[in-house]
Amino acid sequence: MEKKRNYRRFTSDEKLKAIELYFTNGRSKQGVVTELGYPTKNHLSNWLKETSGYTPKEQVRYSHQIRIRAVKLVIEDARSHAEVARLFNVAHPSTVTMWCRKFKEGGMEALMADDDVALTSVEDSSGKHQEEVDVLKEKMYQLELENDIFEAQ
Repeated sequence: MEKKRNYRRFTSDEKLKAIELYFTNGRSKQGVVTELGYPTKNHLSNWLKETSGYTPKEQVRYSHQIRIRAVKLVIEDARSHAEVARLFNVAHPSTVTMWCRKFKEGGMEALMADDDVALTSVEDSSGKHQEEVDVLKEKMYQLELENDIFEAQ
């Protein structure tokens, strides 16, 4: 006798709760479905596609320099993952969280590895200049800190 699958239907409220949690708390899709006890992140992906105005972002591969600088800011300067993600124009704070976890587990070599599933390469004309922009943003941030220190004296 063949085993019958029991598919669960989610209410509009359950879908909305998952979507809101995804956008407001900076969680990954997997983190949201795990917290809510939903079976797979595919449900959330489909609900996000159905939501008007939502278009999935292309995943970008970040340079090793960006990864290292981001982790240093979190560890040495006690900056939040969300703040560092904004500073380096990283799409989601969970990416910075992943880099920090890799660094803690495997050191600098782990950040140099190119096996990150979440960081697939996307070639576009603006990608060539993104690293320069990130470097300038970091320099600007450092200068702002120095200026704040100078003004406080």
